[in-house]
Amino acid sequence: MICERNARFPLSEHVFRPHYNGGVNFEVNRVSGYTPSMLRHAYAFSSSFTGKGVKIAVVVALDNVGIEENMAMFCHQFSLPVPVMSVYYPDGRAENTSRNWLVESSLDTQWAHVFAPDAEILVVFAIDARVESLLSAARYASETLGADIVSMSFGTEESGVDENLTSFMSDAKSVFVASSGDRGGIVSFPSSSPNCISVGGTNLVLNNAGTSRILETAWTGGGGGKSDVFEIPPWQGRFFNIYGMAEGMRGTPDVSMMANLNPGAAAYVAQLGGWTTVGGTSFACACFVGICACIKEKNNEIKTSSDMQYFLYGKAGNVRYDTPQYNFNDITLGRSGSFYAQVGWDFASGLGSPVINQLLQD
Repeated sequence: MICERNARFPLSEHVFRPHYNGGVNFEVNRVSGYTPSMLRHAYAFSSSFTGKGVKIAVVVALDNVGIEENMAMFCHQFSLPVPVMSVYYPDGRAENTSRNWLVESSLDTQWAHVFAPDAEILVVFAIDARVESLLSAARYASETLGADIVSMSFGTEESGVDENLTSFMSDAKSVFVASSGDRGGIVSFPSSSPNCISVGGTNLVLNNAGTSRILETAWTGGGGGKSDVFEIPPWQGRFFNIYGMAEGMRGTPDVSMMANLNPGAAAYVAQLGGWTTVGGTSFACACFVGICACIKEKNNEIKTSSDMQYFLYGKAGNVRYDTPQYNFNDITLGRSGSFYAQVGWDFASGLGSPVINQLLQD
């Protein structure tokens, strides 16, 4: 995770890090890593729901003047429809940008689109990477733009952060989705807020043809654990095992998806030479944002993060983790930092990874 500290910007003590785990070398016309079709197969993507009529806001920092062209190239390569896409700068345009935020903004938009190909995408750039600036941009996305889903693939340590920074989300008519961080077993804010869906990471192994999921384990770099700031929310508190594990505090993550860089997944960033390979919980978050858009399309009564949490935990079993589990791939192998995956919800992978076609059934 790279900490943005550009001297041009007045930075507070807490600066958000983008949570992608990016490749080093950019090579034009060289696509590597898992493709959209591979990951759609792995997570049982259902073409019955595609995010149609749903607005996804991707909140990032600084700028990416080529973001629409990057999306067009990505869509051309993988035969995806080009989305309706708009760009916003609520506090004005930054004077500069960085490699990390160029990659972050490109992968977040491209991979949310993979799992919600008919959703409208709103890209909201904060003027810098301060906590206040990025969460202000998230508020703008929800309150001014009317986004249904707000993507936040960034975070910082909880220590010293004002817990009230996410209080605006509690009554907002948007679902906020945040990455759990790329520091194994460490809790990241804002994903630790009960007002966010926290998305962790897994190692995903496909068969040689890339057509099916054969193994998925917890990713050692995935953030997670019990919050030191936020008390356990009701959708977790009614799961008897989560309350005990988290000692009455908010536990993260809620769900997880692929984050391993080997083989990673492809993203296109023209300003840095073309194709690169990405991973990290930013990537997992972007994918799950698209899935949330499909869930929202299917269940229009879901308006808030709380609504989505009740839906997800209800699908897992409501008060205890159902066995057998049809709606999530229960991750029972591997570890995240010092937390080991186990049967049911855990600090390494949350409820597990989504089985999309099951989540979208009545």
